[in-house]
Amino acid sequence: MSAGGRSRGAALALLAGVVMIIGAAAVVPAGLYWSKTGTIIRDARTKIQRSEQREKSEETLVRSQTDWNRFAATPASGFILNTDDETAISATKQRINSVFAELEGTATVVTSEAGDGPREGVRSITIAIEGNLPRKNLGAFLTRLESEPAYIVISEFEAITRQNNQLRITLTGQAFRLLEPGT
Repeated sequence: MSAGGRSRGAALALLAGVVMIIGAAAVVPAGLYWSKTGTIIRDARTKIQRSEQREKSEETLVRSQTDWNRFAATPASGFILNTDDETAISATKQRINSVFAELEGTATVVTSEAGDGPREGVRSITIAIEGNLPRKNLGAFLTRLESEPAYIVISEFEAITRQNNQLRITLTGQAFRLLEPGT
């Protein structure tokens, strides 16, 4: 190859090198900028997604709380619906007396007392009952106490057979009342 050809080849190689250096000088900062911008965009998208998830969670929580409050205010919840201990105790005693009367029995003693519930926001009404009931109505009596609102959860039970197929019943149980927030 001649000196002119070599110098032309060297010039082209030099030109290609300069173009690559200039290209690299332009591409590398642009690549870094895009990378940084991509990270910023990804972080912003993550923040938006978290914010949207938080909003959805808050909406779900509010909806769940509203649904619970609506449910708890109905007899189906099983709670005593009276707003204070005295009326709750009175209503519970009335209910027990009416169940005895409907099932041909008599309640001789029904005592109730309010106490702290199993968790915050719940009051328990402890009930002690003594009465007489026909033997044939024992199942219906216990079923009505535990399966009809306001539910009475029986913790102690004793039935002694008397004459004429009558039972002397002694039992202890609890019913529950939701407290209003702040009480």
